[in-house]
Amino acid sequence: MGAQPSLDGRYSPSSHHSHASPLVKNPETEKLPLRVTKTSPGALETVRAAEQTLTSATIAARPCKRIMIVGYTEVSRALAACIRSNTGLRCEVVGFLDDEHHPDVLGRTKDLLRIARQQFVDEIVVATFVNNELKHAIDEACLEHINTVLIPESVAIFGPEQKSDSLAGFPTLVIYREKPGRLRVSVKRCIDVFGATIGLALLSPLLLVIALLVKLDSPGPIFYAHTRVGKKGRKFTCYKFRTMIPNANGLKNQLRHLNELGNGFFFKIQRDPRLTKVGSLLRRYSLDELPQLFNILKGDMSLVGPRPSPVDEFEMYDIPHFRRLDVKPGLTGLWQIIGRRDSDFDRAMKVDREYVDRWSLWLDLKILMKTFLVIGQGE
Repeated sequence: MGAQPSLDGRYSPSSHHSHASPLVKNPETEKLPLRVTKTSPGALETVRAAEQTLTSATIAARPCKRIMIVGYTEVSRALAACIRSNTGLRCEVVGFLDDEHHPDVLGRTKDLLRIARQQFVDEIVVATFVNNELKHAIDEACLEHINTVLIPESVAIFGPEQKSDSLAGFPTLVIYREKPGRLRVSVKRCIDVFGATIGLALLSPLLLVIALLVKLDSPGPIFYAHTRVGKKGRKFTCYKFRTMIPNANGLKNQLRHLNELGNGFFFKIQRDPRLTKVGSLLRRYSLDELPQLFNILKGDMSLVGPRPSPVDEFEMYDIPHFRRLDVKPGLTGLWQIIGRRDSDFDRAMKVDREYVDRWSLWLDLKILMKTFLVIGQGE
């Protein structure tokens, strides 16, 4: 799939037609074992159908890439139309940035980073002339680890050394791209599923005992289900054992004057009157978090990652804080072993960001081992 300049010098996608020749080998048949190619046509069609089904399932399992296009030009609109019409790309155009008002324009180009973070954009496509102000905004986005590409007519200011690529048939040049690390992510997910399954199996007697204690200790449900913000801002229902009286949320505003933290983000009272007796014990050893093993099996969370944010905390995020939402939240994390009882919001965000930047399977393993030591000491 190539691209050819139109009459006005801009790029538009061009179609590529190939003509089969009887002397040319069929690449689909070449991929199949010899014994399959010699079987009946019905068997061959069955194998092909199975390959197509597997391919479709693989594509469907990929997350949809969120794309924001900078510039509201003929090229950018054509690119957006191609992406939106090609469902196989698994891409979604969230909108455009431009300094003039047009349909689908989310804001001005100078606000590129803020809007990209708020829209949880996976890739920025620059399809307009790049001036110094926009160049600065693009540099900021790259520093925040947001993938950025541009079309060739914008390349002059960046130089010719960028790696070439394509998107929906449009040629692009890569300004910044994170290493995908799909294998590591797949291994991490396998570890999550295996760990959560084994954990639930081994801890099921303990979970039953805790459930009984919660029920006998105070009136109300055994579990507390609350909305949290996860990867890319996706909201999900997070589960815990109930540690407070049933109307605890209703009393929060009445007790806000007792909040020992003045940062406006965290709410903490050393001797919170809303805590039940069993709840205090569960929180000391983080046993109230065990039902989140079900969240891990569902795919909302991971064994290791930044803790999931409450909605009211998320609504006060500044641009640097969004970096922690580039990964799934975790049952435990780097902050839980470094500053478990520290309630400094800025420091917590910095540590979470450090985890995302440094993430590796080995780091996850070290955090898991350290977590058991910290919890065992009741810290």
